[in-house]
Amino acid sequence: MGNERQILIVTREFDPHADEMLLALRYMRQDAVRLNLESIPTHSLFALDYNGTAWTNKIIVDGRPINVERVGAVWWRRPGMYHLPDGLSQVEAQFAIAEINQAIHGFWGSMHCYWMSHPHAITTAQSKPEQLYRACHFGFTISRTLVTTNPSQAQALYESCEGQVVFRVMSDPALVVMEHDPASPEHVSHATPSTRLEQHHLEMLDSICMVPCMFQEAPPISSRLYIVFIEECLFAVEAHVQLVDGVEQEVAVEQVTLDDAFAQQCIEYIRSYNLRFSVLTFVRTKQNQLLFTEHDPTGQFMWMQHEVPTLHLIELMAQTLIDHATR
Repeated sequence: MGNERQILIVTREFDPHADEMLLALRYMRQDAVRLNLESIPTHSLFALDYNGTAWTNKIIVDGRPINVERVGAVWWRRPGMYHLPDGLSQVEAQFAIAEINQAIHGFWGSMHCYWMSHPHAITTAQSKPEQLYRACHFGFTISRTLVTTNPSQAQALYESCEGQVVFRVMSDPALVVMEHDPASPEHVSHATPSTRLEQHHLEMLDSICMVPCMFQEAPPISSRLYIVFIEECLFAVEAHVQLVDGVEQEVAVEQVTLDDAFAQQCIEYIRSYNLRFSVLTFVRTKQNQLLFTEHDPTGQFMWMQHEVPTLHLIELMAQTLIDHATR
């Protein structure tokens, strides 16, 4: 390989973004290793070893060592969930997860290298309500928003918005429920996408007493604006939206240039989280009002490169990781 420093990609078993990044890094002759968190602890060996004079910290995954001293940059992509051995009780599983977290956090803490981005910064940035609060502080416009466990408040919002309301999951929609199917050796995940409220949903509003739910006004839109932030650089595409059989579909995607003041506003917003990467999403209403929706510090972007091949986002991210890993 081109240099002795290593780039670590922390992700999950199924992640086409990580697949593409590994190909790009290897094409650039950069040593890179992938850590799928599902491999911990059942398919890995782990050690934080202090011999009286120095620490040696290492994870071996599928026979491939990840040595702290060699890692020059980490891409915190989209880590999965630890895969524990079968047969553990609920208490044993909770204890195992807590102990694994302590050890893993110690491992991350010993890595004094470049992070895209650091998991502490990502955790802070992933709070949807906080994102919206901070968006207002930075001058963005947002939709009417309600996070509540009060059914009557949700009902009132639905009525005042004339039924134009959407329910949004505040955590990762793909990780809301994980259960084991006795008929299958695999774990089954149940994704919960954003859902436009219909009249029949109102009959279930009493259930929100058990867990806070986020509701937002959702006026008709003409397009969505996606902005990728990579180390102070912005890349934007606009996806035009049409109703097809009553369902919003993105029918055309084009690269767009942002107004200088708006671009700086976006950069300062992301900077405030101490992030090196994020994907911001806005919607443009039929009245041409631009509304901040969310930003995702581990967001999807490969689809944009497929739609607009001149973006070269994966190559730029790979080069950014290499530049910082080899400093």
